[in-house]
Amino acid sequence: MGTKTQMLLGKLFLILFSMAVLLLYPGAALSQDYPTKPISLFIPYSPGGPTDVSGRVLAEVAQEILGQPVIVVSKPGGGGIIAQSLVAKQKPDGYSLAVTSNRSFIQIPQMRDVPYDPLKDFEYIFGHMGFPEGIACLSAKPWKSYKDLTAYSKQHPGKVSYGVSGKGGGSHIDVEIIQVKEGVTWQMVPFAGAAKTVAAVLGGHVDFVFQNCGIWRAHVKTGELRVLAIDKSQKGLYPDAVTFEELGLEEDGVGRSVFGIIAPKGTPAEIIKKLQEVFRKATEDPRFDTMCKKLGIFKESISGEELFRIMKRQYKVRGEVIKRLGLAKSK
Repeated sequence: MGTKTQMLLGKLFLILFSMAVLLLYPGAALSQDYPTKPISLFIPYSPGGPTDVSGRVLAEVAQEILGQPVIVVSKPGGGGIIAQSLVAKQKPDGYSLAVTSNRSFIQIPQMRDVPYDPLKDFEYIFGHMGFPEGIACLSAKPWKSYKDLTAYSKQHPGKVSYGVSGKGGGSHIDVEIIQVKEGVTWQMVPFAGAAKTVAAVLGGHVDFVFQNCGIWRAHVKTGELRVLAIDKSQKGLYPDAVTFEELGLEEDGVGRSVFGIIAPKGTPAEIIKKLQEVFRKATEDPRFDTMCKKLGIFKESISGEELFRIMKRQYKVRGEVIKRLGLAKSK
């Protein structure tokens, strides 16, 4: 075999080998130059709220790192369904992302039909922030602690009431999980909005409220309300309150709603890895820290793998509660 023929065969081998690598690992070629155009980040809640504001700060810092615009697209409605449905149908190339939570994202699809499966139709990138929640009651109530509340509830089954913003919402499911663990029975009273739940507990219409801390924090400062149980991120503010982690409830998502970034299923692993690192760095930026403190939310730094694990566990746990309450969709 001549030298020229050997050279041609060698080049052909390299070409075929390169093609095989690209077929086996398409993300490797894409991620080298990614991103080459603007990235859209869909926000599923109304502009001006904590989810929107935190998403915008995250996008602002991320685009500085990436060198391409990260454009925030507001698509509120349906508890996040609209934004997530749009992203699920996009090309899996890393240019269409969405913010989601560990509550509505995994609960709503179990209660009604949606055009996606939260565990099968997305890639999980990074968990960046969350809302701390807790149990608060009037300071005039006889319960000085969470232990007092549960002990009283066992002695008076069905006599204690609580307020939440909506039947089947995240807080409602949280309290149902607590009741099973503690062996108590409480009466749920739903309200149209978180602010109304606080007004109800202040007016003595319900015995306690389970809600985002930011909604009732001011009333704790005035001495009107007492905190009985709290997310661990708030322990420094309320040292006398037990944390949901201490109660063994954190793994089930009780007391904290976690928000993260997702992409359409099939987005190349190398792009996911790059985005995860970018968002991790973005949460370490002082601007993100300042925003979290201002809004009363806590910063997270959760890998995509861990975020998926959280979602998968809570999908099962919350799904069982939804079925027990008769809120599951008919198959």
